[in-house]
Amino acid sequence: MENQQPLIAFFLQPYPQSQPGPLNSDHEEYSSERQLNVGVDGLPLHLARSSSPPTSCYTPGHTIPAGYTPSGKYKSSTIVPGKTDKRAGR
Repeated sequence: MENQQPLIAFFLQPYPQSQPGPLNSDHEEYSSERQLNVGVDGLPLHLARSSSPPTSCYTPGHTIPAGYTPSGKYKSSTIVPGKTDKRAGR
């Protein structure tokens, strides 16, 4: 075997360098008092990506019933408390 380099190295090509876009466009700016990017109209930019801003969603608590695990151990019932988290608005 005269060629000792790996097979994948035979097919490697240099990756083309793309030109970076403008870092500061005319359509957005960072608002330090609101701690987020805003558009020229002052609205947060997350409004452009979703139909509505994130909302709080409450998941009620529930009980995991008692029983035997696949390994044969007995587990008593446990109570999982309710939670509030942020999700996309509906």
